[in-house]
Amino acid sequence: MKIVIALLVLTAVTMLACNSSEKSKIVGKWTVDKAYAHRDKYANEKESNKIDSLLNKEFAGTLYDFAADGKVTITSVTEKAQGTWQMAKDEKNGNAELSMILLNGTGWTEQWMPSNGESLFYMKGIDNAINAKLLPAKNGTTFIYSLSKTQ
Repeated sequence: MKIVIALLVLTAVTMLACNSSEKSKIVGKWTVDKAYAHRDKYANEKESNKIDSLLNKEFAGTLYDFAADGKVTITSVTEKAQGTWQMAKDEKNGNAELSMILLNGTGWTEQWMPSNGESLFYMKGIDNAINAKLLPAKNGTTFIYSLSKTQ
């Protein structure tokens, strides 16, 4: 009987973990570990490395604090900004559980798209690492954030 109960509890926990929404996975504090330029086949490697260095200098260490109530606080070395965030909706079916985040504040906006694949969480089953392509492009360069969740 104890084995049956243990199996039922394990099944319930597994189902809850699998059904957790992406919004709840985003809630918390995220640190930008690395910022780098998006490269296409025409990218100049030397110029791209220079841009990467500048992006890392400016954005690495920036902290994004996503609250469950839809507020976001962004803290960098030089400034602190506040705004709101939401998961984007699929216009076709109204699905709000897509891996796209819209951030808005006074005088700024960001849109986070998956940098590769369909999810911001770049490794299936790992919810503490994000790779996001930021749109609109800043300074004419589209760039990518690699973030880790702060415990």
